[in-house]
Amino acid sequence: MIEYKNSNGKTVTAQQFSMLKEGKIYIYDDATGKLKKTENFSHLNRAGIKKTWHEYYLNFSESKSDIVQQYTNSMQSHSVLIYFNKQSIFGFEAWDCEFYNENGVLKSKKKIVIDEQGRTILRANFDLQTNEITRHPAYSPTKYYFGTPLDTANGLPNLELIFTYEFDINTNQFVISIKDLNETTGQINTMNVTKFIELFGQAFWDAHPYYHSLMPFLPTSVSV
Repeated sequence: MIEYKNSNGKTVTAQQFSMLKEGKIYIYDDATGKLKKTENFSHLNRAGIKKTWHEYYLNFSESKSDIVQQYTNSMQSHSVLIYFNKQSIFGFEAWDCEFYNENGVLKSKKKIVIDEQGRTILRANFDLQTNEITRHPAYSPTKYYFGTPLDTANGLPNLELIFTYEFDINTNQFVISIKDLNETTGQINTMNVTKFIELFGQAFWDAHPYYHSLMPFLPTSVSV
């Protein structure tokens, strides 16, 4: 199955898509119904070529090098983000990801965890040389929390939280800061754990241990 969406994420027909300057094509595996790859189109580059970057979900029988060769092209401005080494538990999926530019050169590595609704709940970048988690503040690992009906019932509608784990060279540890994305509590500034517990309560904090530290990447229970 193929699905076409415009730059706002709205589904359009193939004919409508052909008229767009930007958009995204979703290609699903007919046998499993799972997303196999996407093709993202954006603005024209200096040579007048529409830039295209792919996202490809690799299975165990496929070769990463073959996909890089197939989906990167400097003349046509094609690059690819490859998802591989999938791990699944409690309805969550963890993927290793590698981005290759149009010349087929590896430019970044990351780990992504998604939930059953396809939402990213963890994103962590890795150093290309050491394979350790990137410690540069601009690329700090993040975990994402999405509110539940229980949160809404407790007066926290549309709750979305971003937990950032920034490495402190003085303590040699990751320090947590939290952003209430939709300002559900009226808090517009980034919070530390103490301030977060003050606003959300100890019971809320205790109920979501997945966010207490960067590890583990994959949740250890159905609920996070």
